[in-house]
Amino acid sequence: MNIIISRLSHLFKSNGILENQLLCCPWDTYVHRHPHAGHTMQALARARMNRIWDAWQQCIRADEDVVNGECPQYVGAYLDAHIPLVQHADKLTVACVMRLHLAPEQHAMKLTMPKELVDAVSVVWRGHAGAKKTLIGDLFLKGRPGVLSVRYIRPQLQRCAAHVESKMIVTEMIKAWICGKHSNRTAVAPPPRRLKVAAMTFDELIADLSSLTSRQLYYIIAECIAVVTVSTASLHILAAGACSVFQEYFLDSTAVYNRKRKGIAARVLYHTPAVVRIQQWPLTTPTQVPDTGLATTKVHTCDTCAAIHIKTERQPRALKGRAGVSIDLANPWHGVCNQCNSPSTVREISNYITKGNVNNKLTTVCICAACSTIAAAPTTIGLYLYCTACAATKMQTMLDTAHPCLCGAVGDTTTFTTVLRKGVYTIHNLCREHASLKYDCMHLHTDEAIAAAIAAFDTVTCE
Repeated sequence: MNIIISRLSHLFKSNGILENQLLCCPWDTYVHRHPHAGHTMQALARARMNRIWDAWQQCIRADEDVVNGECPQYVGAYLDAHIPLVQHADKLTVACVMRLHLAPEQHAMKLTMPKELVDAVSVVWRGHAGAKKTLIGDLFLKGRPGVLSVRYIRPQLQRCAAHVESKMIVTEMIKAWICGKHSNRTAVAPPPRRLKVAAMTFDELIADLSSLTSRQLYYIIAECIAVVTVSTASLHILAAGACSVFQEYFLDSTAVYNRKRKGIAARVLYHTPAVVRIQQWPLTTPTQVPDTGLATTKVHTCDTCAAIHIKTERQPRALKGRAGVSIDLANPWHGVCNQCNSPSTVREISNYITKGNVNNKLTTVCICAACSTIAAAPTTIGLYLYCTACAATKMQTMLDTAHPCLCGAVGDTTTFTTVLRKGVYTIHNLCREHASLKYDCMHLHTDEAIAAAIAAFDTVTCE
């Protein structure tokens, strides 16, 4: 906690907060410097929470970028450090506060995720194999990526009250969601809301969520899973390997709190900026774009709403007006995003993977390796990326010209696999003996570990 107080002291000082020393000094010093005649220790702590909150709002007005970092969580943690003292029922003196370890600087804050929570989240990526089946584990499986049904999340939340550990984890998860304690949040709840939530029991917290739909409850669990996963190195590595869409899952689950269309932000009393940003990575294959003699491809993007302005098929007329760009005829490279009225930015997308919002949906954009058109949500086949039409043609051609099974036998099944050999991806029709080595190539994935699996067969030699 002393590290957090030190960093907040530097933050307040750099933003011209005159009460900086009074807000960040030890509790006994604060009491002696502050006029407290007739005031209890609880009243002084409550008043100090308001002063800290006002100082934080002043910092935001001075520099809006201060919310894009760890500062919101520092402010939330410092406010929470005052709550035990505010809610203490007995009459206290300064000596009693220090003896009972109720002073804010004495608050024991754990910088790591609780082991029980990490173990529960690991079930999402490992399954129940090798782990004891628990109520909280079953609940977190409801928040995993690509879940098909969210109808029974509310009863599952209520059932967690039957086990002490599950009840504790659910209680902390809901409080963290309401107060903005997750590391991805750029806004935190004000003191009145934090004090009210801190005093709530498990049943009161469940009742407070009664107006939320099952889909909204899903995102409460998903945000907790995503934040805990990226905060634990071993889980992050496991999730990235087990889930091919983990990045999209993380962005969706951590940004949904700010989306009014999900119905969750209606209960928030403070503004939170979007966390999705335009992202670009260079392609590892320099020959992705065919040599057609055409100039490089540039598109208009918006850094405010993360929109990529490209033409897509079957676009509703109402969406065209919002998704397009208003171009200055005197300067065609200067445009204004119709979605948020912010200036657009021209980006080069040739030989790049670009991720952003296309028609209000997070999508990957690149140039098709076959027809050189802009492909939204491209398909990977071998080393290259293709648009939907070219991918279907390319895949059908590869299946029609598939090689025999890797053991040399003529494939007599409808099972295919994709194998990388000497830098070349090839489609093989597996025989009955090796059909168990299939890897669903119709989803256009490539599993380089296939070669190691085939090597286990004595009759097969893999180069």
